Formats: sequence, C-alpha cells, structure tokens
Amino acid sequence: MNCKNCGAAMPSAHPNRRHCSRQCGREWRARHAPACRQCDRPVWSRGLCASHYAIARLAGQFTIEPCSVDGCARRGTSRGLCQRHYSEARRTGLLGADAQLAERQRHRKRLYGLAQSEVLNMLAAQSGQCAICREPMGDRYHVDHDHATGEVRSLLCPPCNKGLGHFRDNENLLVAAAEYLAVHRAKESVA
Repeated sequence: MNCKNCGAAMPSAHPNRRHCSRQCGREWRARHAPACRQCDRPVWSRGLCASHYAIARLAGQFTIEPCSVDGCARRGTSRGLCQRHYSEARRTGLLGADAQLAERQRHRKRLYGLAQSEVLNMLAAQSGQCAICREPMGDRYHVDHDHATGEVRSLLCPPCNKGLGHFRDNENLLVAAAEYLAVHRAKESVA
C-alpha cells in the first residue's frame, strides 16, 4: 500500500493507515478537504471551519446535549455521556459485557484486520493457551504482531505480551535476560 499524498511505500504495521506520516495526512487533507461554507479554510465540523463552527455554536445554532448523569454539566459525546462518565462506565463494566466485547472486536479488526472468527480459530489452534508460557488464557488475550511488518504472529497472555513489548521484540535482549537469570540462579543455589 502506498501513501495517498506522496506515493511512498508504507509499512504494513497499520493496514488501515492512508498516509505515511501526519505531515502527509495534513497536506492531503489541505488539498482534498471540502472548504468551509463561509470561507476557503478546510471544514472542521458541519460544513464550517473551526472558527465559524465556534461562532455558530456560541450563537446557539447547534444544540449539544449535556451528559445524562444528574448534576453533570459537561457535553455528552458517546451514548449520552461525557468523556469522564463514559470512561468510568467502561472501566466499571456498566456498559455491559456485550458492548465491551464488541468494542474489543472492532479494535482487533481495525488494527490487525482480524475478524472474530479468525481470532477464535487462532485461539482453538493454540488450545486456549498462551503461545509462550502455555498457561490457559480464558477470555483475556492479546494479538501479538510484528511491529515492523504488521504481520500477526499469535495470541499471548497479557504478561507475556507486555514482556515482549518491554524487550522491544529483540531476541538478543531476551537471550541476555535468560542468561542473566541463569547466572543469578546459579549464585543463589551455591550460597
């Protein structure tokens, strides 16, 4: 896949990305974005640039529903909740398991291009176990992928996935860490 702005080849780490950099994205949007109804600047929202949108909003042209939580005066953004209450509802599970599962599935599809059936097939092929430590994962697992190519490798439990991330997917660092542990384990057994 190539950048829509400069045509440079893009790494496949993020298959849904359209531009090779933020700068290329800005340049492309500046050329292709629709213009404001009242000036020639790019559209921010509802057919207006950022400044004309702010003026129209202050004039009461657009109504923004407040947060549905009693006593909260913030603007509602998602499911009738402000960002703070939405995050709190997600964290405490008030949005429901179905909503959280659907959100995880959309996340995996967007980042890795994996449908839920493909993830379930991978999980079954691994017998529900982490590809590194072989511990059962249940419903908590991470899609491990190569950050350079974007290629999906396997499903890992959260601790193993974090461990690989901390070692920056570098085999030499992992071998050095194993040797370090072996040396110190040998010292402990002698003492």
